[in-house]
Amino acid sequence: MPLRRYLWPHARGTTPTIPVGKFSMEWLEGLLPREFLPRFSPGRRSPLCLTCRGRGFCGRVSCPLLLRAQSLIRVSRLVNSNLIQGSSPPAVFVGRIGYPKVWVGPMVPPVSGDTTIMDSPELWLEQSLESLIQHRCLLVRGRRRSEVTGMDRSIRGLQELAMSAGPVEAEMVLEKVPRVSLSLSEDAQPFGPSAPLRSLRLNVPRVDPRLEKAHNDTDLPASEAVCWLYRRGVPVSAIQRSFSLGTFGVGRRRRL
Repeated sequence: MPLRRYLWPHARGTTPTIPVGKFSMEWLEGLLPREFLPRFSPGRRSPLCLTCRGRGFCGRVSCPLLLRAQSLIRVSRLVNSNLIQGSSPPAVFVGRIGYPKVWVGPMVPPVSGDTTIMDSPELWLEQSLESLIQHRCLLVRGRRRSEVTGMDRSIRGLQELAMSAGPVEAEMVLEKVPRVSLSLSEDAQPFGPSAPLRSLRLNVPRVDPRLEKAHNDTDLPASEAVCWLYRRGVPVSAIQRSFSLGTFGVGRRRRL
């Protein structure tokens, strides 16, 4: 099957970043290779993390912040261009900042094969914290702004990705080399590099027929669709993934 092409409008605006220096992450210079610091931009801050600086004041066996930083460095070595090719678990990102116009896009790792575990919390119980962070940091986010009610061709492409029954071969072209964002919060979930999305190609092998049936029923309320899917054994993460993209619901009332 040839790769399908979903062209995305130019992503206007970028996430503001703070340069590495006196008021950002100067303290990381003694813990991480300096050549990687210019590719980091700090996200949310935590007073505890800024005080602790990797010395274990939080009482955890491993510092989540340092584990994230080390995983992001590994990803930076793999992601050095604006072309990302790999197998999406599948995974998508739908933000909340700026509602009703939010960031949305696919998440694709720079590796191919069975990447299901990267976005399947049901499979994480036996995984170590370090392993989970490595999986999550490998997912590169392509993003653009979208109205929550804007069910255009690009969103429909993401819906098909979200309903896939397995990993999806994807080719993602970004506006620039993706930048790493390191959140200085001990509670923030780890994210991989991100950049505005220019175009996306997908090769969806097949969609889950249960998700497809709920999607095609435009008279079925979203709440009933979610319960129906859960009773039929669809993983909660798969339901959440499709639900976040407005895949279920009554006709034009669907939204991100």
